[in-house]
Amino acid sequence: MKLNNRRMPFIVFSLYWLVSLSSATWLWQYNYQQLINTSKQQLDLFSSHLESQLEHFTYIPQLLSRQSLMVDALKTPHNSALREIINRHLNSTNQIIGASDTYLLDTKGNTIAASNWLLEHSFVGRNFSFRPYFKQAINGKQGEYFALGSTSGLRGYYYSYPVRYAGEVIGVVVVKMDISSIEKIGVKNHSIF
Repeated sequence: MKLNNRRMPFIVFSLYWLVSLSSATWLWQYNYQQLINTSKQQLDLFSSHLESQLEHFTYIPQLLSRQSLMVDALKTPHNSALREIINRHLNSTNQIIGASDTYLLDTKGNTIAASNWLLEHSFVGRNFSFRPYFKQAINGKQGEYFALGSTSGLRGYYYSYPVRYAGEVIGVVVVKMDISSIEKIGVKNHSIF
């Protein structure tokens, strides 16, 4: 059986088109998988970086909760001189550890002292009883929580710890870490992020 010369270009073109389509599909799938693998590696690396940076702050609220200054401030919340001292102490601590905010809550979730007490959007007087980190700590546990700040609107990771006196939880100390500053450090130190 002889092929018709008219059909030959059509057959060649069809074969060329099928081979090209198959090659393009395979190339797209290969590149897509490479992109997924690279993205996953970058995400894993960034996640590890973020986790290790945040881990540095896990125990700070616990250390602060053991300071007699915290206990005294919670036992005498109306002592304005003591409030001034603890606000300054929280501000100084906040600057040393590089936190976004550090603050002290009473058993009802009211902020009695904060590192940002001088700012327009100070936490002092605000109630954070609705926050999971407060609920965890007021129940005697270490708290951790990621959220947008209800006052600042900035993303943060919150660490909290109960302040105890005579075996009772009398308040909660909270440290908020600004996630964006940690991300910037990661991007600066690891250009692959």
